[in-house]
Amino acid sequence: MWLLLPFPKQAILQTELKITKVTLAHWVSFCRSVCINWTKRAENRLGGPGKVVEADETYFGKIKSNIGRPPTFQQWVWGAVEKHSTKCILVPVEKRDAETLIPLCIEWILPGTLIMTDKWRAYRNLKHYGFKHLTVNHKKGFYDDETGANTQTIERCWRDVKGALPKFGRRKEFFPGYLATYLFMRGHPEATQRLHFFLKEVSSMYPGIAASTSSCTPSTSQ
Repeated sequence: MWLLLPFPKQAILQTELKITKVTLAHWVSFCRSVCINWTKRAENRLGGPGKVVEADETYFGKIKSNIGRPPTFQQWVWGAVEKHSTKCILVPVEKRDAETLIPLCIEWILPGTLIMTDKWRAYRNLKHYGFKHLTVNHKKGFYDDETGANTQTIERCWRDVKGALPKFGRRKEFFPGYLATYLFMRGHPEATQRLHFFLKEVSSMYPGIAASTSSCTPSTSQ
């Protein structure tokens, strides 16, 4: 149910499964941890020679109506999307400088990739790290008529991410889990496929349990 229901889902899960709010919170935390583990796999790296990846950052925050009070929730997120693919990566960051963003590009995007970004100065030296690089001036739009560079896919991704995250009760320490959940759902849009790969990821995290439950002989340790 957690894999299939849209937000808000907690109240429905608690009622249908007849479990307490605390128990539900523990199970949701476990499910998010499975998604986080999935995002860390090496095969989730984006791009490669002949591939195009769009990269950008966005701000998640809620401003209080009281004048002079800071936002109750603040988080910058770096994201990259491989064009013509469901592959995407989202990483919470505290800064948007080159020392933060360049290592993320190196970690998550394969060498030889054409990376399209806005003109943010942190991306200025991407060509020195084995990437091709084109930029778009966001003050004029998300498409460059001369070079054909655009960041429309990542901008659409930001809209989808913000629509998929919980609207209430967000906590900064859970933010990696929120993003990982979105990435897992995006990577497995079909319901049956989503359940299959979720259980497969659980078995990779707990191989001993997976082996014992697949045995014909009941285990006394379970």
